[in-house]
Amino acid sequence: MKLLIITFTLLIASCCCQDSFNSHTYPELQVDPKAYSDQLNEDGVWMKWNTTISGVPSNAVYGGYDLYGATYIIRADHTTPDAIYAGKIIGKYNPWQKMAYVGHNSHEFKKNDFEILTHERWVWTNKSDQRSKISGSNGFNICRIEVGTEGYMIPGKLDSDGRWCTVSYSGTEVLSSNYEVLCKTC
Repeated sequence: MKLLIITFTLLIASCCCQDSFNSHTYPELQVDPKAYSDQLNEDGVWMKWNTTISGVPSNAVYGGYDLYGATYIIRADHTTPDAIYAGKIIGKYNPWQKMAYVGHNSHEFKKNDFEILTHERWVWTNKSDQRSKISGSNGFNICRIEVGTEGYMIPGKLDSDGRWCTVSYSGTEVLSSNYEVLCKTC
């Protein structure tokens, strides 16, 4: 009886640990590369995705993590109510939460339909690294920053001057001049 209780306690403890969120395994999807041959380039492939699909592609680019676990790099169409801005914005997707978010003009927006970045050779590196950065959309490169007292790593967009990384977090946008960038590897 004691062995059963100890085993059960250890199981509960391991399920409550944040690392258990990041160790989710999702089903690998078989994607025909010919279907995306017009999109294959050194910046990866942006695959159409939505929140009704379970998991992520096997080569989805890991963006970081938040309260709900691993997040992946996405971009989604966004238009402001006044139609001053319309275009694709870099954001994050959390498959466990089944929600995608982008930030714009100090607000966070939920997105059901989006594109998820897939790439085979990438690395998060210091902002001063001179490697070739992976382009997101509309001239923005992809970056990530540490947010909150919990130390979550949240992906977002880098301004064209390379001074600020902007991410959507907890209903708003957070800016930081201390960030990492997503770069290609050889």
